Amino acid sequence: MLAYLLLVLLAVLVQFLSFSESKKIRILKGLQIMFDKATIDHIVIKAKSRVEMVDFYCNVLGFSVERSIPAMTQLKLGSILIDLLELSSADSKDKTRKNIDHFCLRVSPFDCCDIIEHFKKCGVRYEEPEQRYGASGFGTSLYFYDIENNKIELKAL
Repeated sequence: MLAYLLLVLLAVLVQFLSFSESKKIRILKGLQIMFDKATIDHIVIKAKSRVEMVDFYCNVLGFSVERSIPAMTQLKLGSILIDLLELSSADSKDKTRKNIDHFCLRVSPFDCCDIIEHFKKCGVRYEEPEQRYGASGFGTSLYFYDIENNKIELKAL
């Protein structure tokens, strides 16, 4: 019986050692483990004018149209996917509803001076760069606003 318990204990230890460091820490702290790694898959924005938003994201930020169907246009840049939905009349009447506060795009190359110069040429409203904390830790980032006043953060990849 003791030999069996030692074998089970050894099997559990071997499995534990195969886990990532973050998963081991969560186990040792007694935290529930649901995910080990995460990244943004897509962002959904309800737009007043989908056509104008497609133009903005493609011409200002370099996204391209991935696919377009009657209810939605999907834009892609690298591994980032943005779904643009047309804002319904019910949505537009609800003044308390806000789709998102902001989202952060990690981009490369990230040169604040070049980005600000580009935004000035395009007439894009922006805030001065600051050190902010995000999924990758502290780093310089820049907030700007699209044509429907959605706040977007740019940060180095």
